[in-house]
Amino acid sequence: MGTALSDPRRTPEPEPESEPEPDPGPDVGAGASPTAGALGVAVVGTGRIARKWHLSAWAARSDARLLWTVDVDRDSAREAAATWSVPRSATDLATVLDDPDVAVVDLCTPPEHHAPQLLAALRAGKHVLVEKPAAWSLAEVRAMAEAAEEAEAAGGPVAMVAENWLHSPAIARLRRLVEGGALGEPLVVAGTLETGTALPRTPQQQRSRLLNGGVHMVTTIRHLFGEPTHVGAFTLPDRAEGPTGPRTDLDIVASLRFADGRIGSFQQSGRSQRPRPGVRVVRVLGTEGMAEADPIAGWAAWTETAWDGGTHHRWQDTTGAAGQDAEIAHFLDVVRGRATPLPTLRDQLRTHHVMEAMLTSARSFETVEIPAA
Repeated sequence: MGTALSDPRRTPEPEPESEPEPDPGPDVGAGASPTAGALGVAVVGTGRIARKWHLSAWAARSDARLLWTVDVDRDSAREAAATWSVPRSATDLATVLDDPDVAVVDLCTPPEHHAPQLLAALRAGKHVLVEKPAAWSLAEVRAMAEAAEEAEAAGGPVAMVAENWLHSPAIARLRRLVEGGALGEPLVVAGTLETGTALPRTPQQQRSRLLNGGVHMVTTIRHLFGEPTHVGAFTLPDRAEGPTGPRTDLDIVASLRFADGRIGSFQQSGRSQRPRPGVRVVRVLGTEGMAEADPIAGWAAWTETAWDGGTHHRWQDTTGAAGQDAEIAHFLDVVRGRATPLPTLRDQLRTHHVMEAMLTSARSFETVEIPAA
């Protein structure tokens, strides 16, 4: 059986692509000083993903306190601050990094801003939670991983990628089934991700549907089976032109081979006619059973000894199904030295290597060896 990852997640709402204008000054409300013992938090980027998941998760905690909302859109930052009773808002990150009460910076900005923002936050001594994908390019993710590792090795701040699927109760249940022997020897892993073409086609999404959404599934496959070594992939090019040319991975099917000979598959399509959120299913087939899980809906199902009728099970827990609350709790444990990041920036780099290999294979019509991260 392959080695699972040692380290024991929503498309970000695009923010304006222009660099933020200098802020004439933060908006400061009453009650600005942090609660005793609670870590001060700044959420940077107040678009859909921050409003849907991050701000609510932080606001619900007693061991952390929201101190800042930051966005290049001043009205968005102010509105978010008012909605979640955050005492301060600003339009530039520098203001937050100068605040000694801020211990944690949560980056919910578009991926093209992640690298410089994470590097600046680490230099300022702030712990960083950064939304997936960590960045668009391998070079940027590598630089982020190296900076995070250097900071942690020096006893400084820590960084973690906000990959909520790894904290979903359904995926946790699936992993226990795989590692606990309920399926016999796990031999095949398959991930299916189907969304509709009605999803917003932003400049960021146009660059790569795979990097923007498939990162969830690829990370989860690695989490269950370890590192794939080879990939062969095909795409059905999108006919629509985007700001960076024709998009080539609206639809992609890939086959994976792992070092121990086990195999897997990944299928992503943007042409699903199902209502949102579409299809997000991870399936594992073993010698004595099979199991599957939906990390967003929060269910897992498995069948043992299926050849003679088998025993069927279904489990569901919609409380915190998508894993964001557990993700925030885990990150705070990392900050306090009680856990290791799940996942690390280095882990995200490995996922990016797999996805880049998929795209290379699709362009070359050849099986591609996945380089080590």
